[in-house]
Amino acid sequence: MLAHASHTSHVLTLLLCRHGQSEWNAQRRIQGQALQAGGLTEQGRREALQLASRLQTAGVNALYTSDLLRARQTAEAVGAAVGLPVQPDSRWREFDLGVWQGLTPEEVDRGWPGEEIRALDLPRGEIGETFAALCARTLAAIQDLHRRHAGQTVAVICHGGNVRAALEAMPAATGDSPYSRHAPIPNTSVTVVQVNSAGMQALLIADVSHLDEAAPQQGTNNADEQR
Repeated sequence: MLAHASHTSHVLTLLLCRHGQSEWNAQRRIQGQALQAGGLTEQGRREALQLASRLQTAGVNALYTSDLLRARQTAEAVGAAVGLPVQPDSRWREFDLGVWQGLTPEEVDRGWPGEEIRALDLPRGEIGETFAALCARTLAAIQDLHRRHAGQTVAVICHGGNVRAALEAMPAATGDSPYSRHAPIPNTSVTVVQVNSAGMQALLIADVSHLDEAAPQQGTNNADEQR
């Protein structure tokens, strides 16, 4: 597990951005890596454009994305705004949730009651990933970005599960609002992380200040990330 970042040179500034609202978000269905989950809704496309506007002034040097459709569509809006090519990387996919994918949280709770699956970190949805596996691939992707882009700012359009995996690798936050793995990671939220050879430090977590407050994220489903 990575340690707290120290003040050294060659720091990577990583902007971890969740995708915009997807079709299955609006239907409150667990997505995971299901290809049937579909792309962005009309609201999701608006959110992607607002995220793109925010990142125009963030000094982004490179843009990566999960290869799942909802993330790629969000990344395309960002790439057009910041003038950068979109680089897909399957390691930034959401948590593989096996046979849970396509179900609602209530259906999962009825079919797989109890907390043993999560307490023991068993494969989710019988044939999916463990949280440890999600963390391992997410952190490997982050380490690669640090090797390639030290001293730069990189945006990654990914999923709530990846953001939680990165945060899980850091020391617990202190103060009145300690980080919880179960806290919401809203659509197009931005989490800013500094990465160097010593580890990582979160500067901002799940910020959505770029979104229009008049258009709340109705239908947003964070069930994927909580599992």
